[in-house]
Amino acid sequence: MDGTNGATMLCGHKGKVVVVMGATATGKSKLAVDLALRFGGEVVNSDKIQVHDGLGVVPNKVTAAESRGVPHHLIGGVSPDADYTAADFCRDATRAVESVHARGRVPIVAGGSNRYLEALLDGEPTFRRSYECCFLWVDADMPVLDRYIRSRVDCMLEHGLVDEVRGFFKPDADYSRGIRRAIGVPEMDTYFRLEAMGKLDGDDELRPGQHVQASAPAAAEDSPAPRYPRLQHPPPGRHCGAHVEDQRGQGPRNRASRVGGGRRGACREGSGHLPGWQW
Repeated sequence: MDGTNGATMLCGHKGKVVVVMGATATGKSKLAVDLALRFGGEVVNSDKIQVHDGLGVVPNKVTAAESRGVPHHLIGGVSPDADYTAADFCRDATRAVESVHARGRVPIVAGGSNRYLEALLDGEPTFRRSYECCFLWVDADMPVLDRYIRSRVDCMLEHGLVDEVRGFFKPDADYSRGIRRAIGVPEMDTYFRLEAMGKLDGDDELRPGQHVQASAPAAAEDSPAPRYPRLQHPPPGRHCGAHVEDQRGQGPRNRASRVGGGRRGACREGSGHLPGWQW
């Protein structure tokens, strides 16, 4: 298959779905776009924060330039204060996957909320009966990932993170629901409270970067990694942060597995295929 039409992916009565998972800042969005361009796909977002309207820099939503013309589903559209549940995601993601398949394209589910993915993949038997899923887990060495996240947070500050979050600050805000759950929003609560009281003048210890930077390296996903196969891959560069090289200097090590069939195979960069799939 030349990657321009996903309709040829059908195997029996099951459609194909690619699921890209991994920790914060490992390059899931970039990999999803690359896969979509290669195999004629569309991206279905599974990040619980990016489904909300209102914030772009904080959740690091994919920009128009980064999407490179690839359609993205479930990016925005939900009220910032709405309590968007895993059940809501399952409903909307299923509809999005169905619509992508109806156009003869490849659905690529990508995002950082493992709880949502587990609800869809483990809690929705109909979904797993209807689709054959190829799971890709994006991984990076912790020292490399730590440096990358710190660099990305600095870049996000330069792109207006403080002003963006300031617009959502409320003294009585509920940080347990909606977009205010985003990493970086509750961490800046103290800063904005002190700012409102005029207590920040000349105090470098209370700069916003100090608050956000301290918590960013610990930014993992909202639940332990699902029990699915892994794909080792260095975090690709994005608009906030440079390309991160393999710490060992040996280039990327890529692995992937086809779930359900028990077969394993290499997913080589530039090979033009995913393991175990007939294109």
